[in-house]
Parts: sequence; structure tokens; C-alpha cells
Amino acid sequence: LLSLLRQLARLRSDKQAISIGFIGYPNVGKSSVINALRTKKVCKTAPVPGETKVWQYITLMKRIFLIDCPGVVYRRTNDSESDAVLKGVVRVEGLEDATQHVQAVLDRIKPEYLRRAYKLQAWEDHEDFLAQLARSTGKLLKGGDPDLNTAARIVLYDWQRGKIPFYTLPPGYSELPPGTADAAAADGAAAAAQQQQRMFAEAVTEDDAAAEAGARPEQAA
Repeated sequence: LLSLLRQLARLRSDKQAISIGFIGYPNVGKSSVINALRTKKVCKTAPVPGETKVWQYITLMKRIFLIDCPGVVYRRTNDSESDAVLKGVVRVEGLEDATQHVQAVLDRIKPEYLRRAYKLQAWEDHEDFLAQLARSTGKLLKGGDPDLNTAARIVLYDWQRGKIPFYTLPPGYSELPPGTADAAAADGAAAAAQQQQRMFAEAVTEDDAAAEAGARPEQAA
């Protein structure tokens, strides 16, 4: 990324300064990327949405400035309410009923990861899962009934803070053991995709990039 920004600065040598804005959903790591580029903490971060409240201008190099922007929530999306919660758009403490979003977490996380994280063996559905978690953590209501809403908040907090292991494989990759026929086919597809990407990348020359940059000049910050 640093190399790409340096190339952009060379292509825009006619500009006194270049500003690059980081825009996206709340709590996706915009501030963390800027901290990584600067190799020190220059932007405040937190594992909850809405930590960045104003624009922050950060000097990366002599002519390059980074802009850390507050999270943007898009109105026209196909996301459900649970999708918004799991994307970190909504604060967990603001949910009236957190239990309705736990099933989405259970659908995404492998059962063995959940068993390891919460020391549970088996469950029938999300309500049974929350009931067991509430009893094991002592989250009970009057009369000894499990506090499902508090248990659900625990799960959602752990999801937003990355305490529950979750990942998605790149396109074309497989979790099958190496050496199997399906795994070999998946690896072959991944190699072909990478080769195609390299061919596309090599097809764009620096002159093409310069011409494209000159076609849509930007205003200096």
C-alpha cells in the first residue's frame, strides 16, 4: 500500500499535496490501517462502532496526507438488522432484544470454535445455547431463570471484539486436507485465478496510469 501511494504521488507530481480518505462501515479498521501505515498510534481505535467522530488529517509523507473519517452507514443495502449488528454498525448496548441476532452468529461460526470459547458441548438452537451460557456464567434473573438477553450481549460483544474465531477463505481455496482430489482441484483453480490477476496487472502500463490520472484531475488538499 505504501508503494502504491508513492506511485500515486509521482503520477500527481503537479499537485502540491495529495489527500487519501479512508471511508467505509463503522468498526472495520480504517483507523487501524492508518496506524499501521504510520507504524505508531496516531488515531484512536476501539472495537466498537462510532469511536471516530470527526475527520482527522494525518501526515504520512511530505506530500501525502491521510484522512480518517467517521464510519458511513449506507441506506440502500440489502442487509438485514442482524447483518448490520454483525458488521459492527450498531452498538450492542443499544439493542432492545439482542437474542434475535445470536442465531446469525451461530450460523457463521464453526461449532467446535463455540464449544472451545464457551465450554459448551451441544445445543439445540440459539435459545438453548444462550440458556446454557447464562447458567455457566451466572447470568440469572430472579427465580433462577437464565438471562438470555445478557448472554446474547456477551456473544455479540465477543463477535465484535474478535474473541470468537471467524474467517472466510479466498475464492478458489478449500479447507480439505492437502493431497485430496477436491483440494488439488481447488488449488489449481486458485493458481489459475492468481495467474489471470497477474496478466491483468501487467497489461496496465505506467503510461496508461498516467493518462488515466490526467483524465480525471483531483484538487489538492
